[in-house]
Amino acid sequence: PELIQSQRSDLNLVVSTTMNNIWNNAKDIIYYGIDTNEYQSSQKEDFILSVGDLQQQNISYLSQIHKPNMQIKLINYRQGITISRNDLINSYKQARIYLNINNNNHIPIQMLEAMAAGCAVVSLNTPALQDILIHEDNVLLASNPLEFTNHINTLLSDKNLCVRLGNKAQSIIKDRFTLDVFIEKWNKNLNIVCNTTFVR
Repeated sequence: PELIQSQRSDLNLVVSTTMNNIWNNAKDIIYYGIDTNEYQSSQKEDFILSVGDLQQQNISYLSQIHKPNMQIKLINYRQGITISRNDLINSYKQARIYLNINNNNHIPIQMLEAMAAGCAVVSLNTPALQDILIHEDNVLLASNPLEFTNHINTLLSDKNLCVRLGNKAQSIIKDRFTLDVFIEKWNKNLNIVCNTTFVR
């Protein structure tokens, strides 16, 4: 955090409340923009999805989560490894449950895409997510593999809960993470930069 704060510019923009706290009150928070039209839900299927940088640490964590007789689909999505955009979006639209095990200090866009597609999300409980996720309202939060296992079992036994969590997750995306909001905020801040004289 000290290094980040020492690299301040004339106008600092961040992507989450957590990053705003690190930057010590940046000018604005601009959440990621999701094209919600791409994620209109299709018929959900009985499988679990997890997308991200599946390095050894994350694979090891996943292996500790007991997954009942239900298919789990892992998509390794990082630099140098590609998957077609259509295949990725279809996976989001079809998956009933999404697992987020990302423990970085930001909001993972893959989880937001899963929320836009109406997946029931089970997520690692990290500070970066606390301003958008509410346990048992729009997500099930877990702090360890056992809690992940328990939440997965709960969702497998209650499809109505999956639907309710998925609908609430979609509402958050449509309210706070749309492309329209993203573009509006960028335009507002770019206009400030273009019309302000910064004294150095």
